[in-house]
Amino acid sequence: MPSEKDKLISTETKTLMLKAVEYVGGLEVILVDTDEQLENVSTLCSTIKKHKALMDEERKKIVGPLNTKVKSVNAEFREVTDKLHNGEVVLKAAMSSYMIEQERKAKAEAAKKEAEAEERRRKVQEQEQKEREKAAKYKAEGRQEMADKATARAEEKQSEAMYTIAEPVKEPVKLAKTSFKTDYKIEVTDKKKAALYLLSHTFLDPFVLIDIAALKKAVRASKNATQIPGIKVDEIKVPIVRKG
Repeated sequence: MPSEKDKLISTETKTLMLKAVEYVGGLEVILVDTDEQLENVSTLCSTIKKHKALMDEERKKIVGPLNTKVKSVNAEFREVTDKLHNGEVVLKAAMSSYMIEQERKAKAEAAKKEAEAEERRRKVQEQEQKEREKAAKYKAEGRQEMADKATARAEEKQSEAMYTIAEPVKEPVKLAKTSFKTDYKIEVTDKKKAALYLLSHTFLDPFVLIDIAALKKAVRASKNATQIPGIKVDEIKVPIVRKG
């Protein structure tokens, strides 16, 4: 069991803490009906504020020296980890750029090979059509044997066209300790146009967020003179209590 001097929070401070919470206990809701009650509640609130300040002062006495040590340790480690993080970011950016370029080249190569395959298919299909035309001509002339041979050649060309596909492109490199996932970088180029589009689609309108904190500053600065359709502003009274 730790001795009194080893305890972070002394018995004396804990006594102060217990005394402080006596003023609120299990306080949940209070209704004020008279000016006298208002004065009493104000006095109690002022006392609570005094105890809050006292508790914060006591807390800082304890954690202040500890925080100083923690900040010192963190600063030394951060000097190293920041450099490590920067190195990681630079290296990842280089790998990402390389993979994006390789993917672009692969798509271009695949499109080129598909175009070449399509051209081969077209030529084979032309040959097939010619053989079918020959077969029809031979049949019309009563030369069935020649018609059958031409039909057979046409069917061979049909099969050849069916199996004429693009050559596969080179597979992306596989690294022992790194894999890649597809992610997306989003940039808003026209805020108004984007917002109107999002709001016009029910499943997208949750992505349009209103900065209530910034809006409150604007309302406070204009003393609620700024009226915005779709925004309801209720005036409230916020007690500013001084320490007792």
